Amino acid sequence: MQNNTKGSNFSQFFGIISVILSVVGGFFLVLSGITCIISLVIAIPFGIVAVFLAIMGIIFGRIGVSQAKKNNSSLLVPNTGVILGTGVISVVFIGFLVVLFMISYALFR
Repeated sequence: MQNNTKGSNFSQFFGIISVILSVVGGFFLVLSGITCIISLVIAIPFGIVAVFLAIMGIIFGRIGVSQAKKNNSSLLVPNTGVILGTGVISVVFIGFLVVLFMISYALFR
């Protein structure tokens, strides 16, 4: 019987990194939303950082899922990172559409 603790820890490591990146991306998303009230010039870099961190979270999560499937270990943590990263990107996209709608409404009123 083989001991897969090294592979299991490797997939969990990628899963934890994925969750951390996605949560930090969510934090930057909140900062972007708060600073959007002040100025779009300040909010846009926070949104870009949020998207970058969420994409990195999804990538690390998918690597963790791949490793976990290969080693027959738990998929919970890597999948959580993928779901959180996808949620952050979805909220950023919806926020972008709302801002575009507000700008077009203000211009063509």
